[in-house]
Amino acid sequence: MKSSKKPLVYIIILNWNGKKHLSYCLPSVVKTDYSNLRIVVADNGSTDGSQAFVHRFKNVELIENKKNMGFAAGNNAGIKYALDEGAKYIVLLNNDTLVDKDWISVAVKCAEKDEKIGMLGFNLFGAEKPADINDFYKAIKKKTKSFKYSEDYVCGCAMFVTRFLIEKIGIMDPIYFIYDEEIDWGKRAKRAGFKIAYVDVPIYHNLASTTKKIFLKTSFLQIRNTIRCSIKNDNIFQILRRFLAVINTACNPFKKIDKENAIFVRLRPFNPLINLIVIVNAFAWNFLFLPQTLYARSKRFQNFNKINSIKC
Repeated sequence: MKSSKKPLVYIIILNWNGKKHLSYCLPSVVKTDYSNLRIVVADNGSTDGSQAFVHRFKNVELIENKKNMGFAAGNNAGIKYALDEGAKYIVLLNNDTLVDKDWISVAVKCAEKDEKIGMLGFNLFGAEKPADINDFYKAIKKKTKSFKYSEDYVCGCAMFVTRFLIEKIGIMDPIYFIYDEEIDWGKRAKRAGFKIAYVDVPIYHNLASTTKKIFLKTSFLQIRNTIRCSIKNDNIFQILRRFLAVINTACNPFKKIDKENAIFVRLRPFNPLINLIVIVNAFAWNFLFLPQTLYARSKRFQNFNKINSIKC
């Protein structure tokens, strides 16, 4: 991984007691075919020996957060480190992923074509529901390396972000802790005039590793953050529709949901009565922190004019 004239890229792999996942993720990532690349594991206070395992890889750096800071704050620590080191592009990657060797080189080539591209996603296998790993390997052989613009957000498990975007709209909102922070980030990016794109290079996400157990806390965080993200970014009619959709999904026993979809499972993990209790607590949290959310909402357009001055 010697330096070159190519833009410096930092890959940030967030980890919390995920040594078993790092055992297949890191060997995959270090095979990335890009010369000016640095890999950092941002560890959220693991107690399973993850830190010692990372030290086995000479070309992988380690940031040790003292506690589990969550997805947003944990990644933010890695992002700040990468920016200080001069990174032009930063990639957030889950520790339970496998990557194609060309993923970074294709993403950089795409980002260099259009300065208004702020976020890039990939052809993700296991974005919302578990995927067959064999489909991932088949996709590697058929990848086109092309890219297309999207109106959607980029899934946080494999997100390529430009330095320019971060300098203009800031890092992820740490209040979310986990779930919906990338949706919020994407909405902020789009509102500021940035483009979002996807490249046809496959990445495998072992989603089954994160959806085997659904606890009250994860359900609470998903519902709480879905509501907060809507209040922070949407108009009043969209907010009301989101509220009703969450209640209907969680408490309507006659509504069919895809039980393999991780988001729906978190929104409706138990019986309607328990789900209602979770919703009440999620709504109560949002009411308590409404002033903070409204303040964040008021800052949505502060950098819009700067972004519109970009020359393509």
